[in-house]
Amino acid sequence: MTAQMTSEIFSHADSLPTDEERVVYLRQNHTKAVKALLIHNFNTNIKFLLPEGRPDLRTDEFEPQNSYFPNLGATDDGATLNYEVRKMYLFIEGGHPNLTALKRETLWHELVNSLHPSEADDLWYMKDKKLQEKYKKITHLVAYNSFPEGVQQPEAKPKRDTSGRFTKSEKPKKKKAKK
Repeated sequence: MTAQMTSEIFSHADSLPTDEERVVYLRQNHTKAVKALLIHNFNTNIKFLLPEGRPDLRTDEFEPQNSYFPNLGATDDGATLNYEVRKMYLFIEGGHPNLTALKRETLWHELVNSLHPSEADDLWYMKDKKLQEKYKKITHLVAYNSFPEGVQQPEAKPKRDTSGRFTKSEKPKKKKAKK
């Protein structure tokens, strides 16, 4: 059985009525790519060394590529994000320090153009940390509850008082050392 594409898993999870159901579904149906996309999207300490946005470089329809078996034709399903996700270290800060910006961007475009368009779209959203804009109900909290071992815990939003002003957060008082 072939693994589902990230877009299929995220779309189904997004259509579920409650956050609890989304968490359970993502845990039960996750793939390497789903987990990696959520981790890279919601962790603030992961910074992509690629330009913001998306250029429109692809002009042809998706045709599977396979340089190892060129005679297979339509039976090959091309690259999958589950396999290609292992290359993410090339595009993040500290992942491959000797890689030039031009080579990094070239590798990124080769990767994106080798994938199915729906998975490539998820990759573009993840790079800009905007996956939650495409899948509105897959929030940082849902991702954290699904994969707490990899996704950074969401920060609590500051509270406002009745006037609309932010209230002070209570910090623990430091005890002075006795002399």
